Amino acid sequence: MITHNEIMQLRIKRMRELGWIVDPVKPTIADIERGYCQIEDGAVYECYFPKQRTFWNGWACPAGLTAKSLCDFLAVSLQGRSSEVDLELCVDLLTSIVPQQYGDITLYDIGDGLIWDECTAEGGNIL
Repeated sequence: MITHNEIMQLRIKRMRELGWIVDPVKPTIADIERGYCQIEDGAVYECYFPKQRTFWNGWACPAGLTAKSLCDFLAVSLQGRSSEVDLELCVDLLTSIVPQQYGDITLYDIGDGLIWDECTAEGGNIL
């Protein structure tokens, strides 16, 4: 006996074949570029941005942190947290980390988007 889930999967497959559903194009390594950002604490993190961007903030334009930057960011973000509310925020932060693969580069998005400022490697402003 065929299950409801299997029926739905067959319908979705057929709709794709007919062109009624078009899957979004996944960005590739050619669509991103290396850069640096500062997140609330002022530390500079290596990251990658979409090449096609006309805005800076993390809610509209994600910055994908490298593995080292993710570790650095978590060390700063989780330091000194001890209250129950703080620990809930830490759990929310840790469970929101999503790895994204671009060729041989793995980047990490945190939550719905970080609020960051694009900067130089030394922390200076980008003109």
